[in-house]
Amino acid sequence: MKNFADAESKLFPCLWDGTNSLITRSKFPQRSIFFLEVTYDGSIYNDLPVLVEEDSALKGNVNGLTVSPLKFDQLLDALKTRKAKVKKVRLAACKELIKDAKKLEADIKALGISAVELIKTEEPAGVTDN
Repeated sequence: MKNFADAESKLFPCLWDGTNSLITRSKFPQRSIFFLEVTYDGSIYNDLPVLVEEDSALKGNVNGLTVSPLKFDQLLDALKTRKAKVKKVRLAACKELIKDAKKLEADIKALGISAVELIKTEEPAGVTDN
């Protein structure tokens, strides 16, 4: 169990920093923009990708992050239903989406889920304001 806990603690930095450290000319400046992890106590749900929606007005047309591209209504409905099983929720966002992450954190806490962590992140080198 200790090895699993050690590996789990390294998951976020590997995903977030790993994406930011990719060296590729075709996708520059590829970077992490939003991280959401929901851990349940004794249950497994594999529906997180369908619970977070891309704003239909922006779908396929996002050229920057000046407008919030994600909608969390279905996620919040699911968490409300499952709140007794939610062990923890972890969030992280790039600077353009930090307000969205803070609002989502507050919305989740308003459901009665107190184990919500907003992870502080650093912007990767070379990222500039839009």
